[in-house]
Amino acid sequence: MVWQLVLRSASVAIAAAALTACTMVDRAIDVTENGAYRLLGVTSTASPPPVPAVDLDKLRWQKLAPDRRDLDAAQIALIDSDTKTGTTRVALKVEAGQSLPAFWQEAQQTYTVIKGTFVAESVDGKGLPQHVDQGPGTFVRVPALMVQHLVARPGSEAVMVVTVYGDWKVNFLDDNPRTAAN
Repeated sequence: MVWQLVLRSASVAIAAAALTACTMVDRAIDVTENGAYRLLGVTSTASPPPVPAVDLDKLRWQKLAPDRRDLDAAQIALIDSDTKTGTTRVALKVEAGQSLPAFWQEAQQTYTVIKGTFVAESVDGKGLPQHVDQGPGTFVRVPALMVQHLVARPGSEAVMVVTVYGDWKVNFLDDNPRTAAN
């Protein structure tokens, strides 16, 4: 009898925690006026930070993943690293019409599109696929371990400034059989 009461209480607590988690995820994704996702509870009334001023011609560009021929259309450049705050800022450039394979970071990040248009492929709150255009000035917060898939719109290259709250370490899903949730 005591065990039944303990099991019932534990079941109720687990169910309540699961519902709370689902509600938090629903609140975490808030579609803004410009179609970009604001993650981590930022409301659509919050104004994004100013677009970072970066001289793209002065950056030292290198291949995003030198050992992968399918990523020759993507380049990265280190902007700065702040040991005091533990952040790393990079610029990510993708040639027009090219896509990045699904990837994730181990740390939380933000990015601002500064040139061209990225199309973010995602899933909406109902589990349906969605394509969101992200043009210059679009600011997005991305939690750690969230899988992202980005495509540069045809017409011109697309560039974003990414701030990682930790070290820049891109993980491609097709490189590693484990998923971001593991």
